[in-house]
Formats: sequence, C-alpha cells, structure tokens
Amino acid sequence: MSDTELLIKEIQTLPTACVHEALEFIAALKQKRLQDMNTASSGLPGLDSYIAENSPHTIAEALQIAAARAADPSRKPISRHFGTLPGAFGNGVAYQRAMRDEWD
Repeated sequence: MSDTELLIKEIQTLPTACVHEALEFIAALKQKRLQDMNTASSGLPGLDSYIAENSPHTIAEALQIAAARAADPSRKPISRHFGTLPGAFGNGVAYQRAMRDEWD
C-alpha cells in the first residue's frame, strides 16, 4: 500500500471532528514546504552576513572582482578540462540510461 493510500485510509477512519484539524495540519505542511522552497531559491541563508563578517570586500565589490577575473583574456577557459575522463564511465549513453532507469 502506498503512502498516499495509507493516508487516505487513515483520514477515512478519523472522527468528523478531527478531519478539520487534519486539513489544517496539511495546509500548515504545504505552507512550510513553500517557505522552505522560497528560502532555498533565494540563495544561501546567512550568506550576506558571512561575507560582511569575513571578507574585506562588500558583496558589490566581490561581484566586480569576480566579473573582472572572468573577463581576463589571459585566463584559461574551463573547457580545457572537458573530456579529461574519456571512457571513465564506459558507454556514456548506456551509463545515462542505467542512471535514469534507477528513477523509474
């Protein structure tokens, strides 16, 4: 029996007075999940304060430094690292299929 089926079965056995409480709990879980997703998508929690305490640069300065480094023509591109593991996973297509099949 799946978790969903088990949950439905349990809800069906609840007294009517408890169904409203269960619905409120589910709504609270959904709200918490939404807040967690919003926090995760907004970046790393506390990153601003960490940078402020541990870096000699402001966030704007750090971004300018990073942009200047990225634009430096003397830097070697990251693509020089591509293909450094040829054949490490055997047949790449077969490896990817096997990985995807684990999800099904």
